Amino acid sequence: THVGIRGYHEDRSKPPSTQSSSSNLMPVNQQNQNLPNNTQPSMHYDQLIQENSALKYEIASLQKSLAEAQAYSKTAYDTFQILREKFEAEQAHTNQLKVEYTAMVESYESRLKQISSTPLTEQDKVKDEPIDCNARQMNVANHLLEMQTVKDCLEQAQIDLGKCQTENAILNAKLNSREQQFDIRFKELNNQYLHMKKQYEHMSSCIKDFHSKLYQKKRIKTELKEDISNKTNDTAMDDSSDDVIEIITQVEPSVPYV
Repeated sequence: THVGIRGYHEDRSKPPSTQSSSSNLMPVNQQNQNLPNNTQPSMHYDQLIQENSALKYEIASLQKSLAEAQAYSKTAYDTFQILREKFEAEQAHTNQLKVEYTAMVESYESRLKQISSTPLTEQDKVKDEPIDCNARQMNVANHLLEMQTVKDCLEQAQIDLGKCQTENAILNAKLNSREQQFDIRFKELNNQYLHMKKQYEHMSSCIKDFHSKLYQKKRIKTELKEDISNKTNDTAMDDSSDDVIEIITQVEPSVPYV
C-alpha cells in the first residue's frame, strides 16, 4: 500500500483562502493530470489490487489441480492393490488346481496298477478234470465281461484325464490372459503415475517461482532525486513559506504459504 501526500501547503502568515482550499480538495485524478508526466507513480494501487487478485486466483487453481492429482494418484494406487490381490488369489487357486490334478493322476495310476495286478480267481485256474463245454463257455463269458469292465475303466480314466488336461489348459490360458491384462494395466497406471508426478513437479516449480516473484523486495520511487531537487528549488522560488512533504510506505502482502 503506497500513500502519497502531495501539495500540502500551510501558510501561517496569511489567512486561509477559498481558492487554495478548493485547489487542495480537487480529485486525485485531476491533480495527477495537473502534475508533470515525470511525477506519475510507477505502479498504481488499482493495478496492485488486480495483480494480487490474479495471483490469488492462480494459487487457488494450482491448489485445486494439486488436490485432484493427489486424489487420482490415490485412486490409481488403490486400483493397483486390488488388481494385485486378485492376481495373488488367482495364482493360489491355480496352484490348488495343480495339486488336485497331480493327486487325481496318481489316483488313476494306482487304480490302473491295482486292476492289472488283480490275482486270478478260482474259476480262472486250470483244473485237471474233464472238459466241460458249458463251463468253458461260462468262463470265456466271464473273462470277456471282466475285460470289458477293465476296458471301460481305462476309457473312463482316459476321459477323466482328458477333462483334467483340458481344465488345466483353460486355467493356464486364463492365468496368462490375467497376467497380460495385469501387465498392461500396471504399465498404464505407472505411466499415469509418472505423468501426475511430472504435473506435480511442474506445479511445485510454478508455485516456487510464484513465491519468489511475490515476495521479492521492490522499492517504488515516484520521483528521481534530481526532479525532487528541481521541484524544491522551483517551489522555493514561488513561495518560500510552502512545505512539500512526501510519505512513501511499503507493506508486503500477507498471502498464506501453499
